[in-house]
Amino acid sequence: MISNIRLSTTNSFDGYQITQYLDIVYESIVVGTNLFSDFFASVSDIFGGKSRSYQKQLYQLRKYALEGLIEKAREKGANAILGIKIDSDEISGSGKSMFMINVTGTAVVIKKIDDTRAELHHLMIDGEDVKKHIKMQEIEKRSTEKNFQLEEDEIDMLIHGEFPDAAKFFLKSLFTIQEGSSTFDQEDYNENLSSLIMYLGQFEPKEQASFLYPYIPDYLRLEEAIMTVLNSLGLVDFSKIAEWLYSDAVELHHFGLNVLKIIKAGYSTEDIAACQNLIYLLEKKYSIEALEDDGKSWECMCGKTNSIKHSHCRRCNRNRLGFTDNEVQPSEVIDILRNELNVVKMLLNVE
Repeated sequence: MISNIRLSTTNSFDGYQITQYLDIVYESIVVGTNLFSDFFASVSDIFGGKSRSYQKQLYQLRKYALEGLIEKAREKGANAILGIKIDSDEISGSGKSMFMINVTGTAVVIKKIDDTRAELHHLMIDGEDVKKHIKMQEIEKRSTEKNFQLEEDEIDMLIHGEFPDAAKFFLKSLFTIQEGSSTFDQEDYNENLSSLIMYLGQFEPKEQASFLYPYIPDYLRLEEAIMTVLNSLGLVDFSKIAEWLYSDAVELHHFGLNVLKIIKAGYSTEDIAACQNLIYLLEKKYSIEALEDDGKSWECMCGKTNSIKHSHCRRCNRNRLGFTDNEVQPSEVIDILRNELNVVKMLLNVE
């Protein structure tokens, strides 16, 4: 799981104070140059479609190295990495040639500055910030296009730019790859998905939820991808899922139940009340006693009227609560939440 670690190529973070310098961290990746052999197969490749493939391979190696750097900083207790530098080199010897990518940085602990000095500091605007926001405006405009897909330089900027409203661009890009093309590109899909996780990973859990959850109802077709993100980050928002369960969107109800099977990245005493509320809501909403029937028959969500002696719909095979046997059942989720709640109470020493 990717930690909430902030990244910077400079030696400071605007609005943050460095409270502890931990250690220099580094990560290296070495691969054989045959990885790029197809790129050099012909002169025409330099001017043709192969250049994009070559760039993707380099970008992917760089991302793997950066992920390794983040993991090493996390192990040292850091919440940020300063002065990140990425170098590449070719190593030759004994008739063999290798390609190396090195990533270095300083693992530190930072905290937000909450005083007037931060306000004064922001009176001077960095030109690079202006460039980034102009680029964001361009992405925003382009995202309205039917076949919108993020470019590699845009992905890189969003991952490191701390833009709070960029999750929608990753989701739209994933949707285009999954639904908007006659040929599904698994490599592009995986790249966009891992990049979304890295983008969200630079923020605190509450920020992550506020940046991603509002867009989930519009992108339920991306259920598998979104579940991968939520699992990777341990990102469960009890309050937002309760809102979903109060809505009339049945698909959103089922999705929310699946999300509730995930263990959160972290728990606080606030989660105890939220979890208790969800258990109460689920018991009330999915109680057989609460279902309306005439004692002889019941109506399925598909519209078919079934005899009370049948536990499942004769048309769609859903049970009286609206679930097929291969879907997560409300009773299963209630049991998971109860056990989760008991463990959290014990660990937080709450009665």
